Amino acid sequence: MSKPLALPVVPIVLHPTRSSVVWAVGSRIFAYDLQLKAFEAKAADLETLGPVRALDVWQGEGKLLWLAAGDDKTVTTWLDDGNHGSSWQIHETLSHQKKLTRAIFDRKGRIILADRFGDVCRWT
Repeated sequence: MSKPLALPVVPIVLHPTRSSVVWAVGSRIFAYDLQLKAFEAKAADLETLGPVRALDVWQGEGKLLWLAAGDDKTVTTWLDDGNHGSSWQIHETLSHQKKLTRAIFDRKGRIILADRFGDVCRWT
């Protein structure tokens, strides 16, 4: 009898203002518009340094920020210009001491990080 195949967890997030989906595979991030049936951003434009374990999005103060975190011990945020991913510009890159398993924005746009040991912190 064979063992079940262990598949990696793929972070996936729906766009808050459009019919788009954003997901990560390995170290690449993809954005696809489900209505236009076209990719919004080229994966190479959004490539990070290590496997992405967490994705999130925050909308506030007239801007849209995407967040990615993972094994490279960095958290990167991108500013989405709202023009179907034509200009996802790196907004901020933060370093962490450990590999992150989860990173999210809180309601005020602050970043909350967690690692596999249960340590949780908020970046202010």
